Amino acid sequence: MENLATTHLTEERKRILFHDKFSEPNEPEKREYSVCDLEPPKIIYARGLPPLYKSLSSKPYVKGGPLHLAIVGPIGPRVNANVFAERLAEIAVSRGGATIISGFAEGIDKHAHLGALNASGKTIGFLPHGIVNKQFYTETTLLKYLIPIFGGGFVSEYYETRLEGKILYMKNKRSRQEYCGNVNKLFLLRDGRTTALSDAVVVVEAAKASGSVDTGRRAYLQGIPVFVVDWRMVDLQYTKDLPDVINGGLKQLAIEGCAIPFPPRERGKKIPLNELPKLFLDFILTQIKHSPHYR
Repeated sequence: MENLATTHLTEERKRILFHDKFSEPNEPEKREYSVCDLEPPKIIYARGLPPLYKSLSSKPYVKGGPLHLAIVGPIGPRVNANVFAERLAEIAVSRGGATIISGFAEGIDKHAHLGALNASGKTIGFLPHGIVNKQFYTETTLLKYLIPIFGGGFVSEYYETRLEGKILYMKNKRSRQEYCGNVNKLFLLRDGRTTALSDAVVVVEAAKASGSVDTGRRAYLQGIPVFVVDWRMVDLQYTKDLPDVINGGLKQLAIEGCAIPFPPRERGKKIPLNELPKLFLDFILTQIKHSPHYR
């Protein structure tokens, strides 16, 4: 990727370490991100109708293409986070014709896909398993059939995979070669593939040392703007103090300089939850156009 060749991001890989919570006893728990952790796959498999392929080959948003917005977060977020993710995706599609990208899992991923479909828009699920596999799909089976109807679809860097314990075996259709790897680590690697398709990434909720934080760091090191929700500045009727397990990762990304929080603290007054998605989208579009990575 062109962004990875810059001196700034090369040095950033040394500053921002990857926390490998699935490390083996003889492996370090933290290590520097390598280029292969961040670059998009050389081969990508896709399932969908012609609009999907057009979307995958379109220009970046800042060069006149449609906005590709990745919305990511944990499998078990709070209800407020699910509502926000779904509404943000819906508004991004209805107002800006955006394509929503996520990981086709439960929680935030599912609601991001649903939000796009609510607006009859395109959404892409980046799968951690083979494109022809069936048993790995999310339990929300209806999504699997609705997404292609509205011009979206599914992508994966693997043609077919099979899971044996914690080892995922992957087959490349073109070379007919099969290779294997730890399934948890491959799921994290998939996060960086998802962000590589995006013009911007929104991390809705994240615990420290979580897959959501890893996704935000990978996107930042790829030169892609990352945004996080500062839930302390959102007016939630029944929520006072957010536990660290919910908000700790978001604060960490902001402190590291990997993500831009919204709403800004200088605003002072808290934003009602029902107004947050619209204001957040306006903020994202403004920031993307002024991002130094696109200059």
